[in-house]
Amino acid sequence: MPRMTPVTLLGRRILIVDDHEDTAAGMARALADHGAVTRIAVDGVEAVQWIHSFAPEIVVIDIVMPGVDGFELARQLRSEKAARPLFLVAMTSWPLDDAAARSAAAGFDVLLRKPLLVDTFVSALPVRLRSADAGDGQAAPADAPPKTELSEGSSAFAS
Repeated sequence: MPRMTPVTLLGRRILIVDDHEDTAAGMARALADHGAVTRIAVDGVEAVQWIHSFAPEIVVIDIVMPGVDGFELARQLRSEKAARPLFLVAMTSWPLDDAAARSAAAGFDVLLRKPLLVDTFVSALPVRLRSADAGDGQAAPADAPPKTELSEGSSAFAS
């Protein structure tokens, strides 16, 4: 059996946007177990608030959401002048060939299929976002909305 490389997301600030709170909570717990600092948004409006108060480096967005869908949210985030570049991850249970062109056109950096494992997620990140000295290690700003409580979950992201 091949040996797995340890996953390090130490200090990486990751925002998860998914209208299915259980999915987002499981993903947040799995990423936090690997050192990430995570926050959850259940829609595009809440995501934009977190972008400004939490300043994530990585934003994982479910592309199928009511109201503002993931494609529109990605276009909106790309049109804003961010303090630092955002790495946008599209997440879907759709067949990838159906979503690939739309995801790229919306400004996503990578498209991943649900459910996925943390190792799969990390391997899709550029080296600069998965290095051992990752993250700035700063706590969330004091005026940030409260962290969403997480339920018990596994390291697999489920929909």
